[in-house]
Amino acid sequence: MGIGPIPRSKILDYGRGELELEGDELDLFVEIIREVDRQYTGMVNKFDRHEGKGETADIRDVAETKRVLGRLAARAAEAHRKDKAE
Repeated sequence: MGIGPIPRSKILDYGRGELELEGDELDLFVEIIREVDRQYTGMVNKFDRHEGKGETADIRDVAETKRVLGRLAARAAEAHRKDKAE
């Protein structure tokens, strides 16, 4: 089972309450959080056809958690190398 998006109401509550945003600032904050959330949920819910496993692991399964974190670290390092090359 994958994860779903952060409810818009929760993003608005946080932006208004904790950050005291309003108007255009609040709209921009919501857009940014929604995009980050889309990227994150897409990554987490991606099905890894090669290994037959998703990008999630039961936190009690140490070996599986290490595998997922290792894949995420490798992906981040590759993205960083690409950014530096550009």
